[in-house]
Amino acid sequence: MSVLQVNNVPDELLERIRLRARTERRTLEEEVVLLLQRALDEMRRREDVSSVLSSIDRHRIKLPPGSPDSVELLRADRDR
Repeated sequence: MSVLQVNNVPDELLERIRLRARTERRTLEEEVVLLLQRALDEMRRREDVSSVLSSIDRHRIKLPPGSPDSVELLRADRDR
């Protein structure tokens, strides 16, 4: 397993991580690794969601300007 050294960690941040580790009954090192894993997993999840939304947007039918509004068309259809 590799070693990672992090310099210039703000005291307040280090204390928050220590407190969280103690509360969860983990070592400081275990807590830092877990926090890094969760942060990266969350970033990947957001990138995946963003990718799906971009794909939807690329495949969306683009109507020309002045096309009727779908909400108005639905209301007109209901009123018939």
